[in-house]
Amino acid sequence: MIVAGVSCLAVLLALSWIGTPTSAACPFNGDPRLVYLTFNGDGGFNNMLMLDTAGNVLGSAIDAATWPASVPVYKLRAIAKGPDQRLYVAAALGVYSKIVALSADVSSENCTRRFESVFTSVHQRSNPLMVHPYAMEFSRATGTLFVANQNTLSVTRYASPLSANPGQPLDLAAGSPLPPSSPPGAFVTKRTPLSFANGTGLLASVRGIALTNGDRFLIVADVDGDALHLFTGDSGRHIGTLMASSVKLNSASSSSTPVSSTLRLGCRSPIQIVAVARQSGAANSSNVAFEDFFVTSKARGVICNLRVFSNGTMIGHEFPRSTGMSSTSGIWNLGLERSAGAETKPASLLVADRVGSRLFRVDPATAEVIQPFGPHRFDDEPEHIFVDRVMETRRFPICYELGPLGMQVSSLCKAGAVYAGLAIATVVWLAVLRVTGRLSADWWRLA
Repeated sequence: MIVAGVSCLAVLLALSWIGTPTSAACPFNGDPRLVYLTFNGDGGFNNMLMLDTAGNVLGSAIDAATWPASVPVYKLRAIAKGPDQRLYVAAALGVYSKIVALSADVSSENCTRRFESVFTSVHQRSNPLMVHPYAMEFSRATGTLFVANQNTLSVTRYASPLSANPGQPLDLAAGSPLPPSSPPGAFVTKRTPLSFANGTGLLASVRGIALTNGDRFLIVADVDGDALHLFTGDSGRHIGTLMASSVKLNSASSSSTPVSSTLRLGCRSPIQIVAVARQSGAANSSNVAFEDFFVTSKARGVICNLRVFSNGTMIGHEFPRSTGMSSTSGIWNLGLERSAGAETKPASLLVADRVGSRLFRVDPATAEVIQPFGPHRFDDEPEHIFVDRVMETRRFPICYELGPLGMQVSSLCKAGAVYAGLAIATVVWLAVLRVTGRLSADWWRLA
């Protein structure tokens, strides 16, 4: 009994010794990802919070001491990572509309990022369309920044941070359907003709955007038009629209969870878009490559699936089960990078309930809420979510790896701890036998 007790104690001590990181860098829970969150209000640069992946609020994401008084910002919105690895944040209030660059690295003491520069800002003559920038995305191929502007119903383009003129509004694209007199930076505007089967139309609104299929297409969420529009990524020419519609279903679900008897195609009031995974082949008999997205909606409790094929076809539908949220807004994949060069679907989605002022983990397969994330209620309405990896794998504490719920002890180290514990227990056991005279001196020397 004593030997068994000593063995168990040794194993537990070994496991507890490796069970807690002692040298993990920021963030403090050991997971190398930080969750960034912006809000609807006018809290200036303090209106961008950071959380760890356990949902603990770590405070303001920006080092206040580095922010110049000469750069006023209000209503922070979209966050994007540039090709230079810096974080870019949009400020959306009228004449103060701008996009600022934050440091690529974070403070090891409090995880904050430094203000570094104003990347671009609204200007009456040189950049008049960038009023209330709501969403943005960098081209993976060229580094060009695409910005969706809510108040001017436009998408504008800006030179890459790595170019000779970073942040400069780009000239009208070759083959653009817009008139040559269009303002600097114009790519898609309310003057861009939309081609429908029953004629032509115009954008009713502009919110979320996403580049897809190697920047071949640009998706634009039209929240007021109940539509998702597809434009060419090089010229801004409209090539297709997925309108929200509904189809009655004949069969009822036997599940205890209420399921709508109507299949809703497209997405009602689409507002933000996030990619799921890039795949190619086996999508249909033509082996056409495609890319999948999740779309949030201002309609109550709605999350939508969207698939965009490389031939310009779009298909999509709302999940049949409501999330139960008041209004979904920000969304991000809180999944893991399984292996280099192979993207997989996320383990969970992180979704903002704007009206309810809360965040939730959501099952990407069913859109059902898994559990709340973060505080019970924020003081303001959450708008945009962005998750960034801030610590390289090589900097993980010894014996740790990234698991589905954050940092975890590796299997190899767990096994090593067990064997080490058993070895220590054996030595202790032999020592006890020697002291009590139950083990001869010759056996002790051999051991």
